[in-house]
Amino acid sequence: MNHQIIEKEAFEIVGKGIRVSTGNGENLRQIPAFWEQSNSNGFMEDLEKRCGSMGVLGACMEFEFKQENAVEFTYFIGIEQE
Repeated sequence: MNHQIIEKEAFEIVGKGIRVSTGNGENLRQIPAFWEQSNSNGFMEDLEKRCGSMGVLGACMEFEFKQENAVEFTYFIGIEQE
C-alpha cells in the first residue's frame, strides 16, 4: 500500500461507524470485523462507486479516555463528501 501525508482543508466524511474500546485489545478485533462485515454486506461496493480521489477512508474520532488506560472512540469507514 502506498501512502502519503498531505495538508488539506477541513472536509466531511460520510459512511458508517462503530464505537470501540482499546480495553483488552477489543479494537484490534472489532475494527477488522467491521471491515469484513462492510465488505461482505455490499456496503463497501456501494461506497467505492461514490468515492473521490481520496478513496475509502478509515477514521478514528470522538475519543473518550476511560479508567485503566482504556480509550473509547468511534471508528468510521467512509468517503469524502463532495
